[in-house]
Amino acid sequence: MDESCDPFPYQALGPSEIRVLKPRAATSGTFSFDLVVKDLSTKPRYAALSYTWGPPGNTHSIILNGQLFPVRQNLHDALTQLSKSRLIDNYIWIDAICINQGEDEVALKERSSQIVLMKQVYEQAKKIVVWLGKPENKLNNDSAAKKLREFSDFHRRVILKWNPYRPWTKPTAPVSHETIVADLRAQVKDSVESGRKDILDAVGSYTYNAWLGISELLKSPWWGRTWIFQEATVPENVTTIVISGVWVKKFKSKVAFVFGDLETEWNELGIVSVIILELLYCGNTDKAFVAGLGRANLPYGGLAEFRTQRILDTHHDFLELIHLFRHTDCFDPRDKVYAPLGLATDVVRKAIIPDYASKSTLQVYLEVPQFYLAQPTPTLDFLGHTIYTEQPQSTTSDSPFPSWLPNWSDKAEDLKPIPKIIYRALPLPGKVYAPIDRRVGVPDTEMVPAFNASDTPAYTAFISENELHVSAIFVDIIKHNFPTDPLKVESLHEVIRHWDAESNSLHATGETFVDALCSTLVMDLEFDFRERACARGGKLDPRSIADTDNLDSTLTDTTRHVAMGIAAGGRTVAITEGGFVGMVPSKARSGDSIWALLGGSVLYALRKEHACQEGYTFLGEVYLHGLMDGEVMKRVEAGTCDIESLVII
Repeated sequence: MDESCDPFPYQALGPSEIRVLKPRAATSGTFSFDLVVKDLSTKPRYAALSYTWGPPGNTHSIILNGQLFPVRQNLHDALTQLSKSRLIDNYIWIDAICINQGEDEVALKERSSQIVLMKQVYEQAKKIVVWLGKPENKLNNDSAAKKLREFSDFHRRVILKWNPYRPWTKPTAPVSHETIVADLRAQVKDSVESGRKDILDAVGSYTYNAWLGISELLKSPWWGRTWIFQEATVPENVTTIVISGVWVKKFKSKVAFVFGDLETEWNELGIVSVIILELLYCGNTDKAFVAGLGRANLPYGGLAEFRTQRILDTHHDFLELIHLFRHTDCFDPRDKVYAPLGLATDVVRKAIIPDYASKSTLQVYLEVPQFYLAQPTPTLDFLGHTIYTEQPQSTTSDSPFPSWLPNWSDKAEDLKPIPKIIYRALPLPGKVYAPIDRRVGVPDTEMVPAFNASDTPAYTAFISENELHVSAIFVDIIKHNFPTDPLKVESLHEVIRHWDAESNSLHATGETFVDALCSTLVMDLEFDFRERACARGGKLDPRSIADTDNLDSTLTDTTRHVAMGIAAGGRTVAITEGGFVGMVPSKARSGDSIWALLGGSVLYALRKEHACQEGYTFLGEVYLHGLMDGEVMKRVEAGTCDIESLVII
């Protein structure tokens, strides 16, 4: 049936109402449902489906309120599997059917109002079924289902090992999750390196085929959807009960992952992830095969980490949320801003109201910087999410984006915004991290941003006719930039040769140039295992840039890898005319200027594309070693430079 058939006559909804489907007996093999209106305030019982729409075309018909209704292939596959597995026995919510997907004004307004309820829809659902699709290889999928159960039993045995039998009158202290995971990883390593076949085995074996099936599950297009962060990470009270040291009752999530006939849940996938992470460090493995498992596991790992933070009630800045969603896929580019709204604070949700009926993508994306400039302490930190492109940024339906505006529809896989906050773990519920500066002379109790280049909020910044008006201080000009991989030691030797050829003096900070470079390559930051900045004063060992081919190969500290990867994320090393070394946007060139913008915690690179250009083109964030902590404002106080008004176009 063609999707462009006559629109279905949807009943209007109230502010807290949704529609759900009530299954009826199939008619001649065709799925049949009644569409029923429910008010979320009455806490109705229903399940919710999370899935990918898939491409248009190749539709099937279902019967909805007695008339034919078109659904796409992947949804029809999901309904077929659900009817076989009996996962759903009553009402179910499915967005493509329960929300009017028309393009008329009534439908667009309904979508705008329903999107506000999405967080509530999934949190109130009694069950969430994630449909990952149909596997290409049934044998591998069946093997994967069996292996997942084996891994779960393996995990259960580890738990019992650390919780031996004790009379109920003599309880022992609970063993930490970290202890269980560490033992699990140790046993994985022992299995692989001793040659046992329960974790890894030869090509064509049952275990090998199981890993192929698990890998296919983890590569499902579902893992790349924009909306899954809201749908599948609902906060749950995750507990595991051990009774008398002989029986383990694991937490059963309401989120069920379904891949063909395979059914699994968060706990089993978490065990798989731990095993894969350990395999990456094991010897005696097929490195290419294990690396492929590691790549397949990445989307799960990011989603699981976000789920943990939601369970701990960790609050994210809205820019962090949008950046998290940036690499995902969605049909409507406006959803890159609208989807994170459900997880944002009330302040954000009151300021940015979904409107599919009248707002273009450009208008929606402009609302993000407008929100940050309207805060009591306005900030320009949104500029860190902008990527310079040679051609004006645009979408298919909008006028070109200004150079300074983040285009959230660009996945920006190479972009790593310079960290704005330093974090330290705290043993407080819902307070996983707090800003901290650990440099010598700064008390541990003092909470500070990572950098403070301008030392002044963006009180004077405003947007007019898509131009960003800012107060700025000229800092320096790029003299040499080195558009090569900063992780290659030869690239760094080239930087050092340039410096030595032109000057035998120390760096502008008074350090040797090599010392300044070693701090610059990690932007003076240390990072934790979560890839968050946890301290200032980070620095590479100068010996690590000795005569080796690849700096990566000399680093044994994983956090140093993380630090360099973030510093080099869309940036390269440069030397300025003022004698500073830093990290500048990879597309910057000699002659581009570096500025401190009031309200920006870091420095920025700007360009005059031609002499008659009235405003500046925005290039990206800059780290200049020795100029990130208010030194520029001291120049203003000393009268050696002035605050200017700039227009960025």
